[in-house]
This record gives sequence, structure tokens and C-alpha cells, in this order.
Amino acid sequence: MQTGTTEKECRDLATASKKTIEDDVKADQKILDSLPDGSDCKKEGQGLVSSSQNSLTQANSDKDAAKKKHDKAKALNVDFGSIPYNQLTPGQCGTFFNHASYKNAKSLLKTAEAAYNKADGVQKAAQAAHDQAVAAASSAKLECLCRAKKAYDHGWKEVKKTAPKAGVDWKTAHNILCALDGTPVSKCKVPAQPTVKKPKLDPEAAKVNSATCNGGKVTFVPAKCGVVSDPKSGAKFMSKVMGACGTHSNQMVPLGSSVTWNYYDGKVPYAASTPSYGLVSLQYDTHLTGTPYTIGQSNGLSGSNADFGMALNPAGALQVYEGLGYATAQGQAGGCTPGYPSSGIYRISLAKDGTVTYSFKPQVGSKPWRKDFHTAKKKATGPMFVDVLTWQESGILDLQVSDKPSWS
Repeated sequence: MQTGTTEKECRDLATASKKTIEDDVKADQKILDSLPDGSDCKKEGQGLVSSSQNSLTQANSDKDAAKKKHDKAKALNVDFGSIPYNQLTPGQCGTFFNHASYKNAKSLLKTAEAAYNKADGVQKAAQAAHDQAVAAASSAKLECLCRAKKAYDHGWKEVKKTAPKAGVDWKTAHNILCALDGTPVSKCKVPAQPTVKKPKLDPEAAKVNSATCNGGKVTFVPAKCGVVSDPKSGAKFMSKVMGACGTHSNQMVPLGSSVTWNYYDGKVPYAASTPSYGLVSLQYDTHLTGTPYTIGQSNGLSGSNADFGMALNPAGALQVYEGLGYATAQGQAGGCTPGYPSSGIYRISLAKDGTVTYSFKPQVGSKPWRKDFHTAKKKATGPMFVDVLTWQESGILDLQVSDKPSWS
């Protein structure tokens, strides 16, 4: 015991140190247990696989039925009945081919053949759609497993490299208490120090190499939405035509970090009926999607599944999306409308405790940051991935993740 330190101070130090270590382990374990474990990855795309399989099953049934009718029509017995002898001329068959029975049979075959050809085309299209759905689901599953493993490896690494900020270590704390209680060193029992345990991980996800797997880059509906570019910098996302284009990035944003970006002047028509300019979101493991309003209704989105997202619409208003639905908050960007290239800097921040905040800095007139203009109602439970959606000729540039972002 140090000179000048009271018994109470020593006991408080030891007791507080024990609690700090226990609390730190509980907090770390809570973070690890909240990470996606990959068990839901097998569900990726299965809705479309199921619906396309139902369509294919029906198409196969319709084609089989049409083929049977076609085959029956080809093998139909044509009854010419009794024909007067004086209507028959050797070498001339017009009497038969002009007969009503033959014409009816020919008409039935033509109708059956057309129906079969149509059913065959529908079946082939249904088969192709199902094959695409299966392939997309397989790709989405692998991507989901990759993201789950990345989050798992990152979370475990971050937890293991941190140490509790306790006054003394676990063993010393118990030895101090034993000494204060008069318990001999030989009888001082020090229980095992609590430690974090690796969370459960889906067996398939556990096999994934997070350092080399592909978190994926996905183009969302409509399928032919133009060019989404992802240069080597991994920081530029562009859509060149009307439509919603989306990108999954492998960029992870840990707790205690921020994602910052600005917008490209994409010549988006300035009108209340145009879609949002671009949406950046932090996602756990689901694909980012968004639905623009139709012409004449409103600018912006009618809904999005963004976990924590922010979009700048053509009117210069910032829209915040948190969970399935329409914007939960909206702010005016004060002069930084899409008519100005790179007219502002935008940021979503994850605090160490999971608090999510939204900020922006208008470039026009060197206006200051509007820091934390909105705080999410829910907290993030762990590291997240950056996803992007853009509309029309718009783009998101200079996307950066940092634990020490500049506010100058």
C-alpha cells in the first residue's frame, strides 16, 4: 500500500477497477453479439427465386397442356363422310382439301400451334428469369456472407486491441482486497478474469476470407439504368441516365468514424418533379434500395430501406432516411442547390457509443459547418458499410471514411 493512501481509497480503487473491467467486457460483448452472423444470408433473393419458380411451374404446365393439344390436333382424324362418285376425279384432291372437315381440322391445328408457340416463348422467358433469380440470389448470398465476415473480423480485432481503463489490473485488484481483508496470499482466491467471447457465426460465413472476398457491387432496378463507375479509388459513383443506380462498397465505417462526400453537378433538371440527387447510407448487411416519386408528385423519394442515409434533392434540401419509409427529417442546405458543382460537403458520423449524426457544410459563400443538424433516434450497434444510390445524371465524389474528419 502506498504511503499516504487510506484503506478506503485502496478498497475503492480495487473495487472500481474490477467493475471497470467487468463493464468493459460486457460492453464489448454486446457490440460483438449485435453484429450480423450471416445466418440470414441464405434468405437473400429467395423471394424472387420463389416467385420466379411459381411462374416457371405455371409456364411449364401451360406449355405441356399446349403441346398435348398441338399433338392431338396434328393427329386428328378427318372424317370426309360419303362423297358422291361424280365429285371424284382421278389425280385431283381439291374435293378433300376444300372439304369443311379438312378446313376445320386445319384451323384447329393452326390455333393449337400458335398457342403452343406462345406457351413455349413464355416458358423460355420464365426459365431465363428463374435462372437469373437463382444466380442473383447466389451472388447476393455470397456478398452477404462476405459482409458478415468482414464485420465479424473487424469487430473482433477492434475489441481485442482495446484494454479497460482500470486503475489496476484484475489480479492486483483482488490481491489488494485480500490484503485489506487480512486474507493471506496463499488463501487469496483470484477468479478468472472475464473476457469477451467470439460471437456465433454462420458456418458458411466462417469459411469466408474477409481479406479477399467481395462485398459486392450491385446495380439495382431498373436493370438498364446506365453506367455506375467505381474507379480504383473506390470513391466515385455516377449514373448517366434516368433511373436508380446503386453500389455496394466494401468500405466499412467503424464506430468512432465518419463518412464524408460531395456531389457531382449532374445537370439534374431543377423542378419539383425530379427524383433525388443522390443517397448515401450506412447499412448493416442489406442492399440499399430507394423508390423515386413519380412525375408531378414531389422531389425526393417515396421510400427507402436506408438504415442511416442522407440524400440531397434537386431543391437543395437534405433528406434523412432511417429505416424503411419516407424521410424522417429534412433540412435546407442554404444555397447549395444541385446547380452548383460540388456545392457542399456532407457527412454521417458514428460515435463510439453508436450515436449517429448528420452534418453538412455549404461551399457557397464559405459558410460554416452545420454540425449535427440531426441526430438519429436509434443508435448503431456496430460497424456498418457504405452504400450509394444515384438518380439521373448525378454522382457522388470524394467519398472518404475517417476517424478524424476535418471540420474546417
